[in-house]
Amino acid sequence: HPLIENTGHLHADGGLIVLSAHAKDSLLTQVLINDGLIQADQIAEHEGNIILSASGGDAWIDGHVQAHSGTINADADRLAIVGTLDTSGQAEHKESGTIALYAEDTLALADGSLIQSNGYDNTDGGTILALSGNTTLFRAESSLNAKGGDEGGNGGFVEVSAPNHVLVQGQVNTSAAQ
Repeated sequence: HPLIENTGHLHADGGLIVLSAHAKDSLLTQVLINDGLIQADQIAEHEGNIILSASGGDAWIDGHVQAHSGTINADADRLAIVGTLDTSGQAEHKESGTIALYAEDTLALADGSLIQSNGYDNTDGGTILALSGNTTLFRAESSLNAKGGDEGGNGGFVEVSAPNHVLVQGQVNTSAAQ
């Protein structure tokens, strides 16, 4: 069993959600699993932030993780993104946010994963970083989107990198409407 498992709904709009654990026993590899909904959208001037950290082991991020106009940070020794991560702008708070993913060893953006930080109306797309210390796998049916808003705005920034091995099969979209 993992040290932390979310299969429900965590909601803290305008606040901070932290799921963090450290595996000190090398026999335990599954440290964090999310199969539920985690939501920390911006409210007024209060940005929502989500931190998912599995030091010393594996993190499996499925379900839906959303911080519209905010930030999502996830790190682990081995990190698998299977679900949806979203920091896109919305009607009230149009600015897109930032998604930063880091794995000490291997980062896998699995088939069907959707990671997006799109602008809204005339705002720019956000920033998506998918980095690892060894290997990053960006599978064929996965998508990274940092598009400018439908009314204008520039496309955002996406980086997929690793020092030893990078497999890029998925789709990246940083387009701008105009």
